[in-house]
Amino acid sequence: MNAYKTVSFVGIVIALFGVVIAIYGWSFLLERNDLQKNGVKITGKVVDIASNGPMYRMPVVEYKTNEGKTVRFESRLQINHLMFTYVVGQDVKVIYHKDNPQNLGKEKKAEIDAFWEQNMPQIFLGSFGLFLIILGFFLRMLFLSKAKKYAAG
Repeated sequence: MNAYKTVSFVGIVIALFGVVIAIYGWSFLLERNDLQKNGVKITGKVVDIASNGPMYRMPVVEYKTNEGKTVRFESRLQINHLMFTYVVGQDVKVIYHKDNPQNLGKEKKAEIDAFWEQNMPQIFLGSFGLFLIILGFFLRMLFLSKAKKYAAG
């Protein structure tokens, strides 16, 4: 086995890593679909703007459940400060899971009911996973063809 053939296995590893990332993105899609199916839509209010370093901002939203309990959450989508459009006091649409109105635990969290807040994780992870799969197979084929040329002389 020549070195090119050995190196071609790196492509398989990259492709497998891409599959794992795409599956992780798929889990966000399943979570979003569950929230859409079992969610309660209400209006909340941006009460604060959290930051993650100098570049990223996240709105902190407060809403009242149908049972009258006040719940506060921080959006999991971090938006670049140049594209950030939320302001304190702004009304936003919120969707929370009917089985978790207090927004406790890691699953079934409340979210701002907007396209990017609900779809960014699966779009990013799915696209990145697909890119890695294609890159891995491309590298595998490239090094296998080099291995054939090297073996032929």
